[in-house]
Amino acid sequence: MREARTIGFSVLPDEADDLQEVADFYGHGNRSEFLRIAVAEYRARMREEKMQARRAEARRQLGRTLSEEEVRDLVRSALANA
Repeated sequence: MREARTIGFSVLPDEADDLQEVADFYGHGNRSEFLRIAVAEYRARMREEKMQARRAEARRQLGRTLSEEEVRDLVRSALANA
C-alpha cells in the first residue's frame, strides 16, 4: 500500500463551502478522497484531449482517417519500440 503525503493548497473563503459540498457528494465527505477522484477524472479527460489532438494531426498529415486495424498496428509497433 502506498503512503499518503500531505500537500497544501488554498481556496478562497467563499470556495470552501463549494469544495466541501462536492467532497460530501463525490468523496463521502472526505476532501482528500474527492481530490483523488477529481485528479483521476481530469487526467482521463486530459489523455482524451491529447488523443483527439493526435488524431486530428494524423488526419491532417495523411488526408484520411486510419482504420482500427491500422491504429492497432501503430500502437503495437510503438509499444514494441518503447
